[in-house]
Amino acid sequence: MASGPIALVSRRQALAQLAAVAGVGVAVPAVIGRRLPRPSNADDVDTELDFNPSAERRDLEKRNPGWVLIGNSMLNSRIHSDLLQRASGWKCAKLAIGGTQSAIWWLLFKNVLIASRARPLRVSVFFRESDLTWPDFRLSGGNAELISRLKRRHEPEWDRVMAGRKPVVSRSAAAAERFFGVDDHDDWARRRVQDAAFSLTSLEGVKRGKRRLELNELFALDQLREDLGDDGGSGGEEPAPGIATSDASDASDAMPPDPGMYAQAPTVFDPSPAASFLPHFIELAARHDIRLHFHRVKRRPDTEGRRPDLPVFRRYQKDLAAYLRDHGCAYSDESGDPELDLSWYQDGDHIDRERRDAFAVKFWALVRDRIGAPPPGGTGRLT
Repeated sequence: MASGPIALVSRRQALAQLAAVAGVGVAVPAVIGRRLPRPSNADDVDTELDFNPSAERRDLEKRNPGWVLIGNSMLNSRIHSDLLQRASGWKCAKLAIGGTQSAIWWLLFKNVLIASRARPLRVSVFFRESDLTWPDFRLSGGNAELISRLKRRHEPEWDRVMAGRKPVVSRSAAAAERFFGVDDHDDWARRRVQDAAFSLTSLEGVKRGKRRLELNELFALDQLREDLGDDGGSGGEEPAPGIATSDASDASDAMPPDPGMYAQAPTVFDPSPAASFLPHFIELAARHDIRLHFHRVKRRPDTEGRRPDLPVFRRYQKDLAAYLRDHGCAYSDESGDPELDLSWYQDGDHIDRERRDAFAVKFWALVRDRIGAPPPGGTGRLT
């Protein structure tokens, strides 16, 4: 049996060998990751997202709109830029992606619109309930890839708002990605693996990436039955189940909708810069002489055209409206419009797209005094 000093040396040698192996196992991947060629401009990498930030910036500069509207499907189902332009005289453009929320709206405003040379005179943001101050809502899934493509390496406002909102494992994973130098490669590599998997299917002659787009189109919200609700349930981030009924065709009219939205949604308005991106919207807009306008949409009403607010949301909207007014922003609210009855709605809180022409006229009548008359040509400014 080995004596004490010899055993100690053996243990030290074993630990040194283990440390060397571990060091090589960590160091080699880190060096490889840092030396891998970066994907070409992340904006131009093939993606299933039908949104190209670089192309959007170029389009904004080319069109030079005087009025830009930002939001998700609540905006897309209500407003067509050409129809609003015809009704208002403003040259309009949209930055709207279905399923997104305030964190992505901020990135669209900052890293697409402001990062371009376009400087519209007006910017409108469409929202529901209290999602303007719910920054950590809808950050996963397809939105995670969109966020990675919209974010810059230095995002002080993002860091301030999101500090402490993500679990430790997420911060640890992000730190590991930065250490190994693969934070620019994960989405790129995933798309390459998906393309390779799709190439093994029986379909031939399909352009790379096209199959993903076809599948996304097949499973898009537009393909859902119109009698089912959208994401306006009350059970957290997941949509609430549809109304159980033996006659599905009458489901949308069977019962009044839940007046709430999500259990985790903010119910108290917090204007602090660490609570949401709203103060940063206002500060950045003021810096570039842009007048902000926030428009609250009407959620799906009952059979009598009513959509009552919960008391917490009434207080929230009152405080929000006062804050926006005090900071020079315009505010409008369609939720009290009795003419927006069920006949205007297609599914969930989405307006029937066949009604967009009429909605443009109605919307402009509501916001005309807040937006103001368009300048000659309705355009903005180029920096």
